[in-house]
Amino acid sequence: MANMALVEPVAQPQPFARPRAFTVGKRPGELNEDCWQNSHKGAGAVSDGASVSFDSAAWSRILARRYAQHPCFDDTWVAAAIAAYAELHDRDSLPWMQQAAFDRGSFASLLGVTDRGDRQVAILAIGDSLAVLCDGDRVVASFPYEAPEQFDANPQLLR
Repeated sequence: MANMALVEPVAQPQPFARPRAFTVGKRPGELNEDCWQNSHKGAGAVSDGASVSFDSAAWSRILARRYAQHPCFDDTWVAAAIAAYAELHDRDSLPWMQQAAFDRGSFASLLGVTDRGDRQVAILAIGDSLAVLCDGDRVVASFPYEAPEQFDANPQLLR
């Protein structure tokens, strides 16, 4: 036993081990239309509901929760999200002005991050929600936008 060296175990970083979110409405007293969600599957999502659309808070919750639980994105995934949203509202029972807003649609961004193992992640970005990689206080990269001017354009959102 004299030839054996003691090796201390090294803690491995856990993706999304202690998720935290801090969120505020755009103006005092307003509800926040944004949502975040993570899952034990190694996926997390942020969705920013567009204030000008009909019930964007519910739409962003559906998108973020669905991505965290089913971290893929294809036509079937989108169709299931739309079906889940449609179950929340009966258009014919809404007042006429809400029917018009409902007909215009609900809009939100979606930023999904999925742990691929071996210190790699996959990032899905639709809209203007950003993933930012930092090294200490230095920004290394951001996706999908890389420059502040890109926020001036109207983002493509999920409807």
